[in-house]
Amino acid sequence: FSAAGIPGKITSMKNADGKPVKEAYPSIPVVVAGFSQLPKPGDIIRVVSATEWNRLRSCDVSADKKLSGGSASHLTAAQQKINAPIKVLVRATTNSSREVLVSSLEKLSKKTYSGIVILSSAVGPATESDVVFAADTGALMISLDAKIETKAARLAQDLGVEVKHFEIIYKLLEYLEALAQKDKPIETKNVKTGEALILKVFDIRNIGIVAGARVVDGVIRKIANVRIYRGNRKIGEGTLTSLQRDRNQTKEVKKGYECAFMVDSFTDWAIDDRVEFFEDVPVS
Repeated sequence: FSAAGIPGKITSMKNADGKPVKEAYPSIPVVVAGFSQLPKPGDIIRVVSATEWNRLRSCDVSADKKLSGGSASHLTAAQQKINAPIKVLVRATTNSSREVLVSSLEKLSKKTYSGIVILSSAVGPATESDVVFAADTGALMISLDAKIETKAARLAQDLGVEVKHFEIIYKLLEYLEALAQKDKPIETKNVKTGEALILKVFDIRNIGIVAGARVVDGVIRKIANVRIYRGNRKIGEGTLTSLQRDRNQTKEVKKGYECAFMVDSFTDWAIDDRVEFFEDVPVS
């Protein structure tokens, strides 16, 4: 059987009294054992052929390997869910175009963050059974210049299956590459953007300790994190919570200008303290 694309094989089935049964009919509750993964409430169990069960099973194993191997092995369960491979059903007009497409997708899968799993590839129009299979597995139906049967198109709308048609292979590959890369984390590095020298310290009622400073290098922005030095000794760090110039809130202050700011976890300011400002910037 299949439950929301998860393959299973019944190992035992019991009625509400806990007695073993061999059959279950509509409106009769039963307890079924034999799921390969834990289903969710509301998932529909559907009896499938041996061929379809084997296809589902091979897809399930491929997805597990994709998640457990290589760079994904250190991710949390939540991250692995985000990094789940894009499942696709592929249809083309000729066998040669199908082979080229499958080969291109396999190469693309190795280069992308999420990867791509081809559940099925065939020649000719997509059918109703293709749509049902895509709905069960959460797959995307991809067509390279191939049609979809009228009844299958209606069924896809009813089941919420996404069907994408392309006439040019590179457009198809561009679309899937963007889809498989969308959850890729942005790699950043912490870069020093500016430096300021403390000129005066203010204890403002109902506000707190505010540091008055002059920017002596670069630029400081409200999104920055800071490191505070007294002489050559680091005495604190934190994140800017407020940045003002001429008593007005501002997003940035450049070299040569005076400003005032507050840091979330530091208040022990002294004149001549040196403050370095850092920001996380994308790695090009």
